[in-house]
Amino acid sequence: MTDRVGVDRLDVLKMDIEGFEYGVIRQMVASTIRPAQILVEFHHRMYGYRPEDTRRSVEMLQGAGYRIFYVSPGGHEYGLVLIDGA
Repeated sequence: MTDRVGVDRLDVLKMDIEGFEYGVIRQMVASTIRPAQILVEFHHRMYGYRPEDTRRSVEMLQGAGYRIFYVSPGGHEYGLVLIDGA
């Protein structure tokens, strides 16, 4: 995607995409795309997604080198940052 818009890196990826975040995270982790920071609103308890789906997605991101720096009180919004060298 970055080559289509003429940039070679993404600093921030913000996702509030009504349930599509789960698939985007799976595809991103399977690729080489690694934004420095990810801000995502998870939609578990909607569209058939469960809290376990969110937990699995966060674990995938952590396995790809991200660390959580924020979780909203309701547990739907997360902020993650890529750790250098990951």
